[in-house]
Amino acid sequence: MKEYNSANNSLSDIFKKICKLQENELVTNNLLYTIPIMLFSNNKLFKVQVDDTTSPLFRIEKIDNNCALLRILVRIPASPLNKASSSLIKTDKFITIDLDNFCAIKCLDSVYLNNTIVVNNYVLYKNKQIIDQDSFEYGTHCFRVVDSNNKDDDPTYQIDIFLTDLTNEHPSKLINNIVFNNPNFVMLKTKFNISSNTLSLKFQAKTNNSVNKTFFEDLIKENLLCFEMKNSNNLTEKFAFLMVIITIKK
Repeated sequence: MKEYNSANNSLSDIFKKICKLQENELVTNNLLYTIPIMLFSNNKLFKVQVDDTTSPLFRIEKIDNNCALLRILVRIPASPLNKASSSLIKTDKFITIDLDNFCAIKCLDSVYLNNTIVVNNYVLYKNKQIIDQDSFEYGTHCFRVVDSNNKDDDPTYQIDIFLTDLTNEHPSKLINNIVFNNPNFVMLKTKFNISSNTLSLKFQAKTNNSVNKTFFEDLIKENLLCFEMKNSNNLTEKFAFLMVIITIKK
């Protein structure tokens, strides 16, 4: 990680060097070699609004005289099972800046964007009916699933999890491990099915055993339903979701 200020370096020259390094790096498997940057204006970290969050991270796409085109990057949290790491995701949103408005730049370690598997959305079924679904603008590694109106004893569910950025290798070979740490849930005989970019899990909930009384913000490992996959760099990524069932007494 390197930091430069305009007193000792021309920001324009630094931007040009970063662009050159990014252009010269061989790109394979649709991975985008990137040197993420952070900018400072009036000695304050520069951030932009992107959807429901703010981000101080950018990729330099083009430099023209004293103006630069930046792609906005966002960081998504990793699974609570692996809090030490997080994923950097590129967006399709750009901004143009005047370098005269900035006093310093910080360069982060280079990365290959799009080599991270993420969950884009999920759909939860019970008795072939959709009871919960959600999508994530830039993906996630951890999410909460809710059946807010259960009236069945020990109901059976299917969850379809839609993933992106899988390798060309058959996805079923990428599943390392599927673990139901919570004893209130049982994986059915067909452990999982994966086709295209969709992972389908079928499981049964033991509603007589006080299922999941914790809030999502207070997750502990034993409450999570987990799976692992390998990304294109052959690194293991951990995923988890919390199943919350609210049973309506008959």
